[in-house]
Amino acid sequence: LCDDNRGSCFNPTLSRVQSSLHFAVSENVTTTDKYSPDQRLPGDLANFSGVIEPQVAPHMSPVYGSANNFMLGFGGNLHFDGTNWRTDTDAGSNGAFGLLGTYDGNANSCLYAVPASSPGVGQTIAPAELPRYCVFGVSTKGISVAGGVRQGSGLQHMRGAIGCRTAAVAGATCASSAQVWAKPFVDADYTLACSLDSPEGVPAISSVSKSAGSFTITIAALTAKASGGSYDCIAMHD
Repeated sequence: LCDDNRGSCFNPTLSRVQSSLHFAVSENVTTTDKYSPDQRLPGDLANFSGVIEPQVAPHMSPVYGSANNFMLGFGGNLHFDGTNWRTDTDAGSNGAFGLLGTYDGNANSCLYAVPASSPGVGQTIAPAELPRYCVFGVSTKGISVAGGVRQGSGLQHMRGAIGCRTAAVAGATCASSAQVWAKPFVDADYTLACSLDSPEGVPAISSVSKSAGSFTITIAALTAKASGGSYDCIAMHD
């Protein structure tokens, strides 16, 4: 449990404490943050006899008003110190994540991912810089995926050369070789949409076939010219 998101954590059922901030304080601990209600940690910390660990911990983030743009939520090794967002380090990593949002008219919230950087010390992130770590946003207006969709997550894309040319006859066809997905779908129940790029001649997509792990594209020449080109495809699983 971390109160007031100051890196102060205590769990009387664990043999290890991830903070030294409250270690020397006995009986109940009280926070007096201007923007959060009074909080108390149960237990007598003077009786603790475990091992002090680096302050890498979960944090409940209260509202600090305009200082942190009225954001509140939960941070995994991410907390606000009154001026900046901060991460701590265990000397091996100082990355963090957070589920933070506001209570404005659109109820904007986001899942933040902060990669490790110079892990010997913690990171300091100015409030104005935090939005660049937002990877998945939600609001009353919908959702946004700022960092793109990772291949193999049920949504994949691919581009490449068709790899064949039709005969110079209107209606002639040719089929690509199997185009293999970076990660196979669980089955072939996905929607595949493709378009042609950099065409040679006047090609059109005649048909596509698909399996869990790959797909092929058949093109047709619309005129009496040898046709080919490249493709762009996107697929979403049901």
